[in-house]
Amino acid sequence: MTQNQIDDVNITEESATIMPMLALRGLTVFPNMILHFDVGREKSVRALEQCMLEDQNIFLVTQKDIRVEDPGMDDLYKIGTVSKVRQMFKLPGNNVRLVVEGSYRARLADIVRSENYFVAEVVQIKEKDSERALKKKLALVRETQRAFEEYAEAAPRVPNEVLLQVLSSDEPGYLADYIAQNIS
Repeated sequence: MTQNQIDDVNITEESATIMPMLALRGLTVFPNMILHFDVGREKSVRALEQCMLEDQNIFLVTQKDIRVEDPGMDDLYKIGTVSKVRQMFKLPGNNVRLVVEGSYRARLADIVRSENYFVAEVVQIKEKDSERALKKKLALVRETQRAFEEYAEAAPRVPNEVLLQVLSSDEPGYLADYIAQNIS
């Protein structure tokens, strides 16, 4: 990344928030994404129970290696998604099925507690752009939309609703997340 690119996009961080955390195995949740999955790790189930007692927000971060049973800071990616738990169902064998909706990106600052369940200190990530960066973003959005339109023509399994959503969005972060969710 050149110095001009760094100057164009400033990442701003707000104050840290403490919340329950889930370390995801082989799964990534993006902002604005609704996803259901099963959870079985005891620490994860406890984190979900605590989350439901509070404001139903939980930090979801992907593990680097799915074989690690009790991940620490070095085993997790530094960027994850603060998500709202929409539904939670208890399954046999102390497993839980949940439906989450990604809210916003956050940086994992620290794991505050990891004995009974994971509690993370997270910092929301926001982008602030210069005027020059905004022009570049709009050009990249148009190019991304054009490329996705070509992809949709070549891959007939892409539903028309997905293509319409991509073509109607001018928000780069949403566009990137939405495309990532819908390509195969």
